[in-house]
Amino acid sequence: MKSFKGASLARPLHLAERLYFPSIMNLHWFIFAVDLKCRNFLFLDSIYGKNDSFQIIASELLIKNFKIIWHETGQKIINFNKFEKLYPNVPKQKGGNNCGIHSMKMMELYCPRNPTAYAYSDEDVPYFRIRYAIDNLFSKHNTEDSVKKLVTNFDLKSYKEKRQAITIE
Repeated sequence: MKSFKGASLARPLHLAERLYFPSIMNLHWFIFAVDLKCRNFLFLDSIYGKNDSFQIIASELLIKNFKIIWHETGQKIINFNKFEKLYPNVPKQKGGNNCGIHSMKMMELYCPRNPTAYAYSDEDVPYFRIRYAIDNLFSKHNTEDSVKKLVTNFDLKSYKEKRQAITIE
């Protein structure tokens, strides 16, 4: 509830077009989004769909708690009972470890007026893992310059020689 109140101090939440809530349940990441402009509750999930018991339980729980917190934090009154629950068509994952990366990518690319915005597949996930790691490491918000230097000054030849020496011993 603290983060909900904090976010509303930066900008009144009712003025946002869409609110994203990365969610984890039973070790599975997915996105619960509230599209205030289009008046929808959205569930972006790389494994489960609207008829799967996982999403039936998750959607009921998340919508119920969202309404409670919205009210308890004193947000502008909105009749969420008129919102439609949607499960947009999103890329599906093949492996069991990619839901977090899919969730990040879905938040980045989701656009309700462009259902073809997802021009990626599960095969692209290894690239996204590297891209997100690099972006976070070299973010202006990362003040650990010594860690950045480990990457920028990395000497592959020296690393291979050290690995080979360890293997021989």
